Amino acid sequence: MRLLGSRKVYLAYLAVLRFLFGLRGENEGIRIMEEDWDHLIVLDACRYDYFERLNELGGRLFRRTSIASTTAEWLKRNFPGYYGDVVYVSANPFVSNVEFQGFKGYEHFFKVEPVWDYGWSEETGTVHPKVVVDSALRIREEHPDKRLIVHFLQPHAPYIGSTRIARSDLGISGGAKEEVIDVIWAKVRRGEIPVEKLKRAYEDNLRLVMGEVKRLVEGLSGKIVVTADHGECFGEHGVYGHDWGIYFKELVEVPWLEIEKGERLKAKWEERESGELSDEEKIRRRLKALGYLD
Repeated sequence: MRLLGSRKVYLAYLAVLRFLFGLRGENEGIRIMEEDWDHLIVLDACRYDYFERLNELGGRLFRRTSIASTTAEWLKRNFPGYYGDVVYVSANPFVSNVEFQGFKGYEHFFKVEPVWDYGWSEETGTVHPKVVVDSALRIREEHPDKRLIVHFLQPHAPYIGSTRIARSDLGISGGAKEEVIDVIWAKVRRGEIPVEKLKRAYEDNLRLVMGEVKRLVEGLSGKIVVTADHGECFGEHGVYGHDWGIYFKELVEVPWLEIEKGERLKAKWEERESGELSDEEKIRRRLKALGYLD
């Protein structure tokens, strides 16, 4: 099913879907902090079916339901309190010292490592997964008594794998007002990017990040879980990408891969570590580039 007409019509359609799903109440699913894990690896917008097909990490794979269809909703509902035994290593700018959509990451974890800040590529409009792994392994050495949540941006667009659809490939200059995600979906709506190419780009993005996840898993021990905050739609139900309050299975069925190796971690709970504060305007620019802010 192709996207519905103009952007205004499409947004109206999403509003109707949100209303209908809202009649059912909040989406129920896995509660991250109620589960048993030492290190949690989060793949942004990773569908279960694609992960199942590409997974070469071993372990035990389960199909689970996310409580959210966007990152902001996932963060707010999974992390309502303070978790003094967790360091959050994030390529996603939603986890920062600035509150966005009701969530301020620095208030919830012992430390937030803002990889989205120093690891961002203006050329591609995202953070390469290699930078995330390098940072996570460094943090593991610096904080051996803390659990890690490592949040990659892939397979979320922009797509920087073998089939590329990123800033430089779309002819968007660094100073352009147009953002990568907006351009991608606009081109899909107009038929300028075929759906099959979109799917290949997503799959190649997942392959790219899975290679780095393997390297990360090799550097960790204990009970390691690989999961996703939400899924992604490629035209199913007339929806492309993901939006809040819409809970089709393609948007909420996520992988839950458990890998056990070596000794379990004995995590230590402490008060939040102070750190450098990131510039709010920079955070807003990065979130807008990823399609999170208008």
